[in-house]
Amino acid sequence: TIYNLNDGSSFSIDGEDGSIPYWSPDSLFLLLDGLHSLVLVQVNSQRKQLLLHDSIAFTGIVSSSAAIPGVNALLQPISNSLWADDSRHFLFSTRGRTHWLGKDLPSGSGLYTLSIDSHGEPQGDPLLVDSGNDTQAGWSYEDPNTSFLF
Repeated sequence: TIYNLNDGSSFSIDGEDGSIPYWSPDSLFLLLDGLHSLVLVQVNSQRKQLLLHDSIAFTGIVSSSAAIPGVNALLQPISNSLWADDSRHFLFSTRGRTHWLGKDLPSGSGLYTLSIDSHGEPQGDPLLVDSGNDTQAGWSYEDPNTSFLF
């Protein structure tokens, strides 16, 4: 649930169990990076967009009891951010999730960047940065004082 401190309103987001949340630096967007899906939430309009998924999440957002590899079970701040400082670019690792907005990623698995506009709309296709065996994506380090605990 996202709670607006200014007006007291709130809304809930249904997402994949175990998804790691990443706020954009301008707080307008939230990325939910799950084992089977990557979801972009535009907070002001409360709109969710399933960007990336594997065959398990093909029909939508699913729940999963599996853990994302490399994530420590103890609660601690998320160490990195997928977002660039401008809040209009982020990066992600496919980790077997190769269905992008209803089609296959043309370059296959790897580490990608994506540009979005001020409404959260993707500006073109994701750009492949690296096709190696990347285990954890990170554009910058999170401030542990403002990071989600996971």
